Amino acid sequence: MFLGDSVQLTLTTRHLEASLAFYKKLSWRVLDAADDEATLTDGNLNLHLIVDDEAPSPMLAYYGSDIAEVRERFNPEKIKRKGSATGRAAFTSPNGLAIAINERKAKFPMPDGTPNSRQPLSILGHLGEFSLPVNKIVPAVNFWSKLGYEPLNSAQIPHPYAILSDGLFVLGLHESTTMLMALAYFSPDMASRILLVESAGVEIRPLMQTDAVRIENAAFISPEGLTFLLFTGEPFLNS
Repeated sequence: MFLGDSVQLTLTTRHLEASLAFYKKLSWRVLDAADDEATLTDGNLNLHLIVDDEAPSPMLAYYGSDIAEVRERFNPEKIKRKGSATGRAAFTSPNGLAIAINERKAKFPMPDGTPNSRQPLSILGHLGEFSLPVNKIVPAVNFWSKLGYEPLNSAQIPHPYAILSDGLFVLGLHESTTMLMALAYFSPDMASRILLVESAGVEIRPLMQTDAVRIENAAFISPEGLTFLLFTGEPFLNS
């Protein structure tokens, strides 16, 4: 695939040790750590944390990329090479998500399997999608389709949305003014998982609460400012 054969999510952090401690208590596995960066996995995706006040965050970073083909599909002026001989380039989606493409291979392979079959390691469950708010659903779908993403599902309720995948990663495009970029996790036993998240000392916010005691859907924010959504049920990957 021209966009790459591996992808990871990159977040910037001001306090790497605090970020590492946060993900460890949610059962993420540390793959590598240095003074100013670390890579972790939850069995769904790899997460790269960097100490950098100037880098965009969050950022989708692809590896094994064909930069020339990506530039052919878009205005080359919008695909900025990072130096003349680095084998790296970067651009931004219409709604502001930073995307980096690298010709070199990733330092760590992605978790085995497809987005639908990977085995979670953390207490959060199965990663269903990376949710992205968009202004208009059709132009957003067209943009990601040019990058090799294919539609899996779509609907108009509770707002227009589309689920797309490139075989490595799943995006949820949501035409909504109230949503934030978020990693959305799903599990039939999410109520029990939410209790584990709370017992790990993470402050959660109930969502769509219908029971005075049992919390089946919730959200929390990571130290880097990324929203995590926890839903009871299965991800909407198929129409």
